[in-house]
Amino acid sequence: MAARERRNRALEQLESFRRRVPHVSASALSAVLTEAKRQGIPELTSRADVQEARDVTMQQKTPYGELYKSVDLDHVKAGQPKVRLNYVNPFALLSVLLATCVGFSSFFEQVLLDKPSTAEQPWSLVLYSDEVTPGNQLAIANDRKIQVVYWSFLEFGSALSDENLWFTISAKRSSQVHDILGGMANLLGALLKVLFVYEAFELTGIRFKLASGRSVRLFAKLACFVQDGGAHKITWHCKGDSGHRFCMLCRNVVSMGSELADVDTDGNVFCNIIKIDDLDFATDDDLIGSVQRLHACRLTDGADDFEDRQIACGFTYMGYSLMTDPELDGVVRPATQFLHDWMHCIFASGIWNIVLQFTFKALQDARRPDVYPLVSTLLQHWRWPVRMRQTKLHEMFTMARRVTNNEAKRFKCQASEGLSLYAVLAVILACFTECPHEFMVYLLLCDLIDCFVAVSRGGSVDPSLLKDRVHAFLQAFCSVYGYEFMTPKFHWLLHFPKHLEEFKMLIACFVHERKHKMVKRYANDVLNTTVFEFSVLSEVLRNPFLRNPFSLTLWLWSAQTRSAQFGFVRSWLAQPSSAMFGPSSLQLF
Repeated sequence: MAARERRNRALEQLESFRRRVPHVSASALSAVLTEAKRQGIPELTSRADVQEARDVTMQQKTPYGELYKSVDLDHVKAGQPKVRLNYVNPFALLSVLLATCVGFSSFFEQVLLDKPSTAEQPWSLVLYSDEVTPGNQLAIANDRKIQVVYWSFLEFGSALSDENLWFTISAKRSSQVHDILGGMANLLGALLKVLFVYEAFELTGIRFKLASGRSVRLFAKLACFVQDGGAHKITWHCKGDSGHRFCMLCRNVVSMGSELADVDTDGNVFCNIIKIDDLDFATDDDLIGSVQRLHACRLTDGADDFEDRQIACGFTYMGYSLMTDPELDGVVRPATQFLHDWMHCIFASGIWNIVLQFTFKALQDARRPDVYPLVSTLLQHWRWPVRMRQTKLHEMFTMARRVTNNEAKRFKCQASEGLSLYAVLAVILACFTECPHEFMVYLLLCDLIDCFVAVSRGGSVDPSLLKDRVHAFLQAFCSVYGYEFMTPKFHWLLHFPKHLEEFKMLIACFVHERKHKMVKRYANDVLNTTVFEFSVLSEVLRNPFLRNPFSLTLWLWSAQTRSAQFGFVRSWLAQPSSAMFGPSSLQLF
């Protein structure tokens, strides 16, 4: 009885303490109290002390100067003060990580042994940029939207699926990016000059000291920009999916009307070319020359003529272009460095969402209105992996969702949910005998997705195999549904075999979406917006320095030879149903 009373008093004390401090989650408060009990309370505890402790990291000296630097960029309006861009010195950051994070340093050293970096064979640096929306996403004016830029090396291979191997270099509010002459292109241009012009990453290499004590010299070149369609548009100032020339990589592709125009956020366009051999690919010189002529004609053309010229060449004049910056001559190669992201292509209001919806609609029209409840029931009985035992994917197949999907003409879900569902739904849809042609289109799409997944997991997929899968799917889709239902993302598929041949891998932006969560976590709590970017960058960088997420298991795991098969869906279809479903679900058919 006395023990119970003591515990009640302790619980009352804990509850009183919790209500006296600002709100934090129960898990966070528990972690703070546990750490305080284990290590003791720090001597300095004020808000100013907390900020100063965080900023110590940003102020430390490295062989390549301070971690935190800035550069001034021209304002979009002549005569206005320049816009300050704060960024993380990539060489200083890499030197600190290699010297202090033993796990990452060991991983880095192992990759260097497997793929030496020399002036003749430099490593391949990849950039990723995207807009992150912290705070209230439905706000009329969300001033917390941030344009973030990450970078990494293609030599890391399948380990690039770990968000810790993508390093943040800048985080600039979108409202201030709009004030920069050329917008995001000028911002990326400034960062490229830091990487490849001022420090000469590519020409002389950068020397680093590893945690093991070994000194190495790293050479690198700009390999590619991996982005979604919107980011590519603001980077290259191409017309994008809404333009008459919606693909800047193709010289013979023009836009046409689409039946999905009223609901397609990608623009009122589609392409009736479904064979890679029918495409006329643009070269680096083609694109650079086109933009240079556009900038020259800005001074001579009238307003109407210049507008027609922009439409004809597929680019928009923004005052600055990566392709016309003389300091980036030889660094930027637009056609060669353009890399589509297959996650956005397939699962972000993409091809899978359209094809799955068409398949469901065909089953409904074939007098199977029960397809949604049947799929929901079967998903509840599916033998999911242990990590997904608590999944609620079946809740996406309610009758209310059927109505909204029919109105949208696409299956609405998150990209990660689509990745979890695509193969399972292929097995379930195989149980329906109606609509065999529509099911075959879906199955061919799953074959194609299997290839993408296998590449991301380190599997060996030949570009010719990927090309065959793309052609088979597009041909089947056009035969069943017609060209008029194709959106620009269908055209993206024709470029992936060439991407795979050029870069030896395909990057999916699932990892970047996970990386965005850290940016959002800290950006949501920053109330002093006068130093917004500095605060976000400081928090994002300080977190890995203290927590040191690069464990030895990371590099040991990724350094191993990993094989990933393709054709997952067809192998599952060959299994007996009892291996996939619970016994009660088999009676539904």
